Amino acid sequence: MLDDRIINSKYQAERNLMNESFLVLSNLIFGSKNSEEKEKFVDFFNKHVKITFYNRTEETIRLLKNYYGVVYKDEEAGKINIELRGYEGLQANKLPVVKMTVLHELCHAFCDVFCLRNSYSVVKNGIEFKNNLGMVKQDYVETKKPVGYSMYGKFYNETMMDIITAIATKTKIEGGNLTVDDILSLNYRDWGCELDVYSPITSITRLTVAAFSNVASYKYQDIVNLGGSIFRGRVKKEGQKKAYLFNDFLYGIMCDPLHIDMVYDTYMGDGAFRDLSSFLDNIFKYQVSGISPRKEEIKLVMDKLQTFANLRVRDYYRKGIFTYEEFAELASKFNHIFRQMQTEYDAHFSKEEIDDITERAHKM
Repeated sequence: MLDDRIINSKYQAERNLMNESFLVLSNLIFGSKNSEEKEKFVDFFNKHVKITFYNRTEETIRLLKNYYGVVYKDEEAGKINIELRGYEGLQANKLPVVKMTVLHELCHAFCDVFCLRNSYSVVKNGIEFKNNLGMVKQDYVETKKPVGYSMYGKFYNETMMDIITAIATKTKIEGGNLTVDDILSLNYRDWGCELDVYSPITSITRLTVAAFSNVASYKYQDIVNLGGSIFRGRVKKEGQKKAYLFNDFLYGIMCDPLHIDMVYDTYMGDGAFRDLSSFLDNIFKYQVSGISPRKEEIKLVMDKLQTFANLRVRDYYRKGIFTYEEFAELASKFNHIFRQMQTEYDAHFSKEEIDDITERAHKM
């Protein structure tokens, strides 16, 4: 339960909504059976987060008139601030948006708190990379000045929060009809959620989740039903000493963004994920401005993710981490979303292009 003192609201309904949303997310992120970890997290959360609800007409420096919610770090106060539009002054048909916004922004806050708790950095070629607000911050070691736009990962940070929000509201976790696996395999139009500006680009993120999956023999929903965490849980493969995360991307996006870089770069080369993520951040910027990505851009991303998925899964199969059946199942799940995206974005691949991707994987 959140400390009531960190929630600034005139209405008990808004406080209840925040506590209910926090409970749903903490069960999803940690697993419903992991009480000890959840208790530690809520204690840390209460010390480092401030939540404020505003009416429809109020504005702050960060919560602009057309915004429903925002999360940012107040460096001076050392707090993560969540600012939200509450129920007051809102039209009845917009009430569901409040719940979706609370969950979406709370997801951001969870990421930010994890980055505070697990702060570390990696130095490569004179550049320091550090987890920051659910993304990766890059600064020159000598001058401490930012590299480029300083942070990368905005595309994945925003779109994944929408996906987690859909999981938290439209699956059996909250009495819905869909499963976690449905949300990760179905197009956003089939989720039944309120749509936002990020919705049309969420398929890229679903394909990324599939590319990093280590789970083939059972479903994500089964893990949740058993009280486990699809974000932090691990599976022990037969004959292997090491326990592997259920999904390296899901873990990284919530708990440790640098982990994604390390896994992806292992197969695609040093700095490859930073380049991919920065490219996607540019797509995100245009999407928010009302300019949809071109199919050539979508194909480029799909090509890179297909190449990575092929290299990683084949490597794990050679090392005996995946059985042939798991290899085939993971490939099937990835290809299902890949085919969807060709239709969704009119980003079709020729046989020659597919053969080229396959040949690259065989050359490893």
